[in-house]
Amino acid sequence: MLIAILCFFGKSVYAFTDSTLSYSDLLTRLSKNHPEAIQSMNIGEIGELGIRSAQGAFDPEISVVHENKVLKDLPYYSSSRAEIKQQIFSSYYIKAGYDLGTGTYVNPERKTGPSGIPFLGLEVGLLQGMMIDKNRADVMKARAYADYYSADKKSRMTTLFLEAGQAYFEWLLNQRKLTLNEYFLQLSEQR
Repeated sequence: MLIAILCFFGKSVYAFTDSTLSYSDLLTRLSKNHPEAIQSMNIGEIGELGIRSAQGAFDPEISVVHENKVLKDLPYYSSSRAEIKQQIFSSYYIKAGYDLGTGTYVNPERKTGPSGIPFLGLEVGLLQGMMIDKNRADVMKARAYADYYSADKKSRMTTLFLEAGQAYFEWLLNQRKLTLNEYFLQLSEQR
């Protein structure tokens, strides 16, 4: 890790001919270009994407079921059901859809007129998910993971900046010593 920082740091120093690399410039360059910083940013995004994925369970559900039977070119029955279902609270859903059941041998429970039957209703799971359901638990869990990933990102960036700061100030001290020694050498040559 320290070697990577020093290699990056060394390349940055040679890019400047007239001035020294400032500490804030070093931190900016590290946060944009260092592989550990990029990986930390990706870790932070994983948490946000987990929340978005868990919230996707609250999207409307669309389903279509079609069954038919044909024997020797004679249609026995045809049954279709299309519905859209939206969760409104814990185990409560609003449902809307369309049923169509035709044919000579269709199940009497599924038989409809030739134009079908549209429906709109409320689906309630009694004594299920009264306090919390799986979808809400998944969102809460995703938020906890997002907090963990955010803390992990901050920890990695802090470690990176700490090691870079130590290397920078050690380099700066050595550069100042070198500048001071060159000054003393120049003074002694003049004398």
